[in-house]
Amino acid sequence: MDTIHLARVILWICQCFSVTQIRVSGSCQSGWFGPSCQFQCHCSGNDRCTADGQCSGKCAKGWFGLKCQFADLATVSDCFVITMPSSKSISWLIDGDDTTCNTDPCVQAIKLAWSQVYWIRSIRLTVNDTDQLMNFKIHCSNPTTIARLDNRTIEYMCDMSSNESLLVTGPGLLSLCSLYVNGGRNVALKQKAHQTNTYHIHLAPLAVDGDRISNLTTCTHTSVNNPAPPTWTLEMDSPKTVYQIVLYNRECAMGTWGLLCDKTCPELCRNVSCHQEAGECFDSFGHCDLHKFNGGKVLLTFDTGLGIGVAIGVLLIIILEIVAAVFLYKRWQQNRRLCLSDKPYDSIHKSDSSDISHYKTLQFQALQFKKLLQNDIMTEQRSDETRSSAAERESQTSYEPMSSLATQSPTQLSKHISVCKNDYRTSSLYANM
Repeated sequence: MDTIHLARVILWICQCFSVTQIRVSGSCQSGWFGPSCQFQCHCSGNDRCTADGQCSGKCAKGWFGLKCQFADLATVSDCFVITMPSSKSISWLIDGDDTTCNTDPCVQAIKLAWSQVYWIRSIRLTVNDTDQLMNFKIHCSNPTTIARLDNRTIEYMCDMSSNESLLVTGPGLLSLCSLYVNGGRNVALKQKAHQTNTYHIHLAPLAVDGDRISNLTTCTHTSVNNPAPPTWTLEMDSPKTVYQIVLYNRECAMGTWGLLCDKTCPELCRNVSCHQEAGECFDSFGHCDLHKFNGGKVLLTFDTGLGIGVAIGVLLIIILEIVAAVFLYKRWQQNRRLCLSDKPYDSIHKSDSSDISHYKTLQFQALQFKKLLQNDIMTEQRSDETRSSAAERESQTSYEPMSSLATQSPTQLSKHISVCKNDYRTSSLYANM
C-alpha cells in the first residue's frame, strides 16, 4: 500500500513579506515569533531572537535580510566564490559581517558558481564607502531593477531568474564588505497541513514544523492499512506566489530499503539497516569477532583482499600528498610576483570539496586568464623599449598602422596599450565565465 513519508516541506516564495508590520500577540515557543508563531528565528550562535524576531548579533550562516528570514545562496555547500585576480582571503565576503571588508586593491571581479541551477530573487551588496555604492555591474540571467536600501546597501533585483553562476564587476569592489544572494524565504512554516489518514502519532503538521531531523518521531506518516491513495495538503493563510517546493524525506524504516521502502534488507543486517539505494549491508573496516579473546584482548580479523586494498589506498594517498606539496610550492613561487600576474582562481572558497571536476575546470580557466595577463605585461615591456625612440618620431605627420607599435608616438602608444589591457581583461572575464 502506498504511504507518504515526509520529513519536511519548504515552499520558497519570491514575494517580500514585511514582518515589521506584524504585531505580536501572546507568546511563542523558543525559536519562533510572529502573530501565529509562524516565523523561525535564525540568529548566529543559536541565540534567541526577541518577541518581534530581532537578533542581538548577526544572522546564522545561510540567512540574511529582514529578521534573518531570507535564504543566502552564497553560503550553500555547492557554491564556489572566486576572485579575479587572486586574493589572499575572501572570507570577509560571505561571513555575514558588514564591518569586514575587502582590503585587496587588485580585485577586478568576483564570481559565484554553483553545481546546479538556483532561482535567484536578488543580489544584495554592502560597501564601506558610500560613494562607491552605485559602482557595480551585476551579470545575472535577468536583471531588472535596483533598490537603494541605505547609504551602504544596494539590492539588484533579478526577477526570479535561474542561474548557475553570477558575476560582479566594477570599481565598487574596492570597498565591498558583504554579498548576499537572495534565494527566497520559507512560507510553509506553521501553515495548516492535512493528510488523508495518519499512522500512529505522525501528524501532518510535523512536515512544516521547521525541524529537518530525518527520524521517525519528527516526520509525518500516513497509515499503511487504508485502501485510499494517501494525500498530504498544505493550506496557506494568504495567497502566495510559490516558485519552488523542497521536500525532505526520511530514511526507510529499519530493515527496509528502496525508493518506496518496500524491499527487505539482507538477513545479516535486517535488524539494523542497509544501504537505502543498493540494499547492501554496511560493512565496517574489517570486522571484530567478539568471541575470540587472547589474554583479555579482542582480536580483529581482516579480509586479505581488503588489507591489500587498504595498503594500495594508503600508498596512493602518500603519492598524492607529494604531488600536492610540489604543486603548492610552485604556486607559492608564482604568487610572489605582482598581483596582475597571479592566477585569477587561486582564491576559491568552497564549502564542499567533493566537486573535483568543477574545480579542475576553474583551474583550466585560470591558466587561460593568466596567459592573457602575461600578454599585457609583454605589451608594457615593449612600450618601455620604444618610449626612448618615440620622442624622435613625434614630429612626423604619418605613421604605420597600429600593428607596428614601435613607430607610434608616446601618446598613441600609451592609449593603445590601455585599450589592449582592457580588451584582454574583459575577454578573459567573459569568455571564461
